[in-house]
Amino acid sequence: MNLSGKHVLITGTSSGIGKAITLLLLRKGALVSAMDRRTMKEKVENWTSYDVDITNGKEVAAACAQIQQPIDVLINNAGVMRRGSLLESSEEDFDLLFTVNVKGSWLVLKHALPKLTEHATIVQMSSRHALSLPKDPALYGLTKRATMDFADLVAKTYPQYSVKVLCPGPVDTPLAREGVSEEDFREKQKIMCSPEDIAKRTVELLESETKTRLIFDNKSCTYLFE
Repeated sequence: MNLSGKHVLITGTSSGIGKAITLLLLRKGALVSAMDRRTMKEKVENWTSYDVDITNGKEVAAACAQIQQPIDVLINNAGVMRRGSLLESSEEDFDLLFTVNVKGSWLVLKHALPKLTEHATIVQMSSRHALSLPKDPALYGLTKRATMDFADLVAKTYPQYSVKVLCPGPVDTPLAREGVSEEDFREKQKIMCSPEDIAKRTVELLESETKTRLIFDNKSCTYLFE
C-alpha cells in the first residue's frame, strides 16, 4: 500500500507508539484522524484530533460522525497496562483492562465500519504476551490474546478487508515502566526498542501486500513478519 494520500484513523496518539506511528504516517503523506482522551494541543498539518473516551460508545459514534472522509486504514492502538497475577489482580484492574483493550477496539471498529473504504486495512495492536500468556501481567496478557482473536474474527467476518496484527515486545514507553522495579527494568532494556522503531515496522507492515503480522519472538528477541 502506498500511504500517500490515504486517510488513517488511529487511537491512542498522545504519546508512545501511537504518536510515533502518527508522525511517521504524516511524513509518508497520509492524512490522520486521531482519537485520544488527551488530544494534541498544537496544530499539526493533516492531523485532526478528537477528544474521545473509546470505552464510551456514544463518544466514539459522535467522533466518527464528524469524520467526513472515507477511512482507508483503521489502527486500534489505544491500550492500558496493569501488572499482577491472575487472581491477585483487583476487580478494578480487570474491568479497566478488558474495557479499554477489548471493548474499546470493538467500539471503534463498530462505529467506524460505515466509513471504511471497500478494501480498507484494519490494524489491531496486541502484544508478545498474547502469544505466550504470562503469569504476570496475567490479565493484560488475556486482553491482548482477546484482541488477537478479535482481529482473526474480523478477518473471517469481513473478508473484503485486510486485517493485520501487531505483537510488539518491550517498548520504551511509560507503559513499559509501570510497576517495574529498577532491576527488572534494566534487564528489560536489553531487548527494548523505541516507539519510533515500532512505528517503522508498523508502516512496513502496512505497505506490505502479503504480510499480516508483526511478531516479537521471545526466544530470539527479534521481530518477524508473517
